[in-house]
Amino acid sequence: MKRFNDELRAAGYWLWKVKDMDEAITWAKHCPNPMPGPSEIEIRPLYEAADLG
Repeated sequence: MKRFNDELRAAGYWLWKVKDMDEAITWAKHCPNPMPGPSEIEIRPLYEAADLG
């Protein structure tokens, strides 16, 4: 079995349970940068069935 090369890894994700977007931004500021240069973190809300009515 061939293992993934860490240098070629391009994406990953975390799921955080937070009270609001401000708390999510606070968590994102503490994330390590996985790339050798500049990178971006995209924050998206995740909805549950109860949130949709």
